[in-house]
Amino acid sequence: MTVKIDSERVTVVDVHVHPWVSLEDLVSAMDKAGVDKAVLLLIDIDEVETFRRILEEEKRVLGTTHRSYELARSWYGVNVVVTDEEAKSYIEKHRERFVVFGSVNPHRGEGYVREGIKKIKSHGFKGVKLLPTLQFFNPKDDVMRPVYKYSSREGLVILMHTGCDPGPWESPEISRNANPKYLDGVAEEYPNLKIIAAHMGSYSLYDPGIWFEEMMKVAIDHDNIYVDTAAIRDIRLIERAVKTMGADRVLYGSDYPVVVNFSDEKVGMWKPLHMILDSRLRSEAKKRILGENAIELLQI
Repeated sequence: MTVKIDSERVTVVDVHVHPWVSLEDLVSAMDKAGVDKAVLLLIDIDEVETFRRILEEEKRVLGTTHRSYELARSWYGVNVVVTDEEAKSYIEKHRERFVVFGSVNPHRGEGYVREGIKKIKSHGFKGVKLLPTLQFFNPKDDVMRPVYKYSSREGLVILMHTGCDPGPWESPEISRNANPKYLDGVAEEYPNLKIIAAHMGSYSLYDPGIWFEEMMKVAIDHDNIYVDTAAIRDIRLIERAVKTMGADRVLYGSDYPVVVNFSDEKVGMWKPLHMILDSRLRSEAKKRILGENAIELLQI
């Protein structure tokens, strides 16, 4: 499928895709939706330690454990399956279709982070994916400084999860470190570091748009902050973001194959794309969001 706006072909870049399906299925989903390039997001976590801390946090905040453990396994047990080397092979097989963001675990020390960032750069990856929820950090923590320092030095883009998360992290208390307000000081201290705030601080099953206002405040104050539209089901939030911060720092993302009945394996990748295509946004804004911004930011 070819995506057109005002009869002009548009290159579509999806900056938020999880490589949890086979390479063949992913390419097929992209072709059906009209997505030209996809940014594959990896995550560096210690699975056992993550589950242990989830249980402790849920018990402290909500007083229960069993449900969180099962939900965490069902949603995130596959995250660690895709390694750097496997992702690199995706690029080698379909160089024109994929961009990769690697990841580093900030709790393993500066040496580990430094070497991890160097490896990400040497693989030809374009950025670093970070999750305050699963990796258990606050963006303003001192442990994050090496990640920012070396990413900035290597010219890598940070993609930082903001908003709540599926499963046990639907609780705002458990996801509190993913409030985009914490990016304010980071953007100030590292002005040359480009940061994509995933989900616009807005993902929440029970309170959609939960930290949208905090997100807009940070984005207005810092032009090195970008946002993506992943898991945003309400086009009004995207329209408000464009009105508030302009279209030049809003990036299209589907969150494929995570969002049930919106961008999962059964539905495919077309719904979030057509939500933007069919919106009241001006044609130039649509073009910027769907591909032009990502092409410029990632130099692809």
